[in-house]
Amino acid sequence: MEIDDGECSSSDDERQKDTRPTRHSAVLNLDFESEEVAQTVCRVVSVDKEPSRSNAIRSFNVEGPRLLIEIKSVDRKSLQKSISNVLEMCDLAKSTVDLTKNKKWLDLKGPMFKGLKSKLEDEAKKLQASVQQYSEQLTQQVEHMRHGT
Repeated sequence: MEIDDGECSSSDDERQKDTRPTRHSAVLNLDFESEEVAQTVCRVVSVDKEPSRSNAIRSFNVEGPRLLIEIKSVDRKSLQKSISNVLEMCDLAKSTVDLTKNKKWLDLKGPMFKGLKSKLEDEAKKLQASVQQYSEQLTQQVEHMRHGT
């Protein structure tokens, strides 16, 4: 699957599966808020192949913020099911993108990680101070043992 040129497609197996002429087709033009979101949704939905019993063939293309989906089928029933299936997958993919964009816990540069970093630094300083103190005590004990006191 090549994404860089704006095209997404289902597997080659799917495109070459049925050599019967396709009598029915539909083009879906879905508008997203950005090309990045359209590309993400395209990558997600193009992975899912049509079921083996389906007579539909899907192809995907991204043009700016729009995802174009062309579906061809030998019969209307397969076309209808494929349209329904791909729209459902697009909605789910878009909902997932929206969910991840709105979650503050995904912001790796956010205040949660800054607080964690300062906490770890404080603990490291405490540990270093404890090690230093322990080292000094050991040095004093060794000195006392050398001098026989």
